[in-house]
Amino acid sequence: MSFKLFWVCALDVCAALMFSGIFIFTPLAIGGVGAVGLATQRFVLAAAIFAALFTTGLIRHEKIGRHHWPWLTLAAFLGVFSYNVCMFQGIALSSVVHGGLIVGFTPVMTILFEALLFGMRLNAVKLLGAGISLLGVFYFFRSRLDNITFASLKGNTEIAGDLLFMLAGLC
Repeated sequence: MSFKLFWVCALDVCAALMFSGIFIFTPLAIGGVGAVGLATQRFVLAAAIFAALFTTGLIRHEKIGRHHWPWLTLAAFLGVFSYNVCMFQGIALSSVVHGGLIVGFTPVMTILFEALLFGMRLNAVKLLGAGISLLGVFYFFRSRLDNITFASLKGNTEIAGDLLFMLAGLC
């Protein structure tokens, strides 16, 4: 195995472990500070790390100017922060297994928004992947909603958590 391929694989594994860590550590951490508090702590920590990297020159991006800051701030709040709030609260209300299944919805929403907003072309592979993901999410929800009536929704936190996972995918 080449050195470059090794690092690509190692970084992929690290990214998967970090993402799955959300599902493992959120139930432990959310009790003390709540979903908004946990999302705020994560957001502030990430902002501090990136601020340090940009100000020291370790990361440079000449195409980002001061006129981009309002849009970047809006995207950070609506995308990153809101996603984490919905995800953390969803984990608190539902189960980790449900979250893992429903998060497959997020890439589908990303490619659909890219196609609608930026005119990105959807090729057959993307459409097939999106279709499989959507079928899985809809099958999951259909099987969960078969025996549910409006009366049984009262106090059903798992359904609320599952819907928050879906909302996170829209962020």
